[in-house]
Amino acid sequence: MITNKTYTVTTAHYSNTGEMLEQVRDFPKSREGLNDAYKFAKPCDDWAIWCGDELVGDSSSPVLSVVFP
Repeated sequence: MITNKTYTVTTAHYSNTGEMLEQVRDFPKSREGLNDAYKFAKPCDDWAIWCGDELVGDSSSPVLSVVFP
């Protein structure tokens, strides 16, 4: 069995000219890693956090208002 030891964040940020900047970044699979992943994702327009093939959160989820008021 293969275990995933990272959270992968994909983000998209749109400039006022309409250009899109995409980024992908990995964080360790730990409470601190997940918190860092959310902090990295928060300022972006669109984002998703994955652990393997499981979606942990995305820009449409309300969890950020709970974790980072």
